[in-house]
Amino acid sequence: LDVNTNEEQKEILPIAQESFPYLCRTTRLDCTPDKSVPWHWHSMFEINYIIKGELSLQTPDETHIISTGEICFMNNGVLHTCTAIGTIPCEYNTIHFDMHFLSGMYNSIYEEKYILPVMRNSALQFWHVKPDSLQHLKMVEAVLRTVEVSREEPFAFEFDLRNILSDFWKMLLLDNL
Repeated sequence: LDVNTNEEQKEILPIAQESFPYLCRTTRLDCTPDKSVPWHWHSMFEINYIIKGELSLQTPDETHIISTGEICFMNNGVLHTCTAIGTIPCEYNTIHFDMHFLSGMYNSIYEEKYILPVMRNSALQFWHVKPDSLQHLKMVEAVLRTVEVSREEPFAFEFDLRNILSDFWKMLLLDNL
């Protein structure tokens, strides 16, 4: 899998950063070591939903195995890589969004009260969510709705995406702060 990075391993995402700092894409990784995603980081938040298979997601400090139907949240600025494991290729949706996608502007109350505390939380570099409680099922559902809206792009879908991800963010905060 090709990942476009600069000399500092920062991923260069194909996003209109100023006007709509959001991207949703589907990836398929084969189960061979040479098919892993190279080490990289980005200034955006990342949420992955595993459609099929298993994904080994590594940071410099830890390794997580994410399975079908599970999601993981990656904080911004975290160096990471991933590899499909098991016997079948791994397919997953990835959602990238900038903090201002939710906060709306610099120094807003949303940024100060709800986004920066997550960004500054060194214990929350990575968060694995299994559908093992009602709260976690709602989070998985929010991610699936985000992917669906991204694909269909109905009228005013930008509002829908921001609203759904805001709901996801509230649940993330309730689980972690």
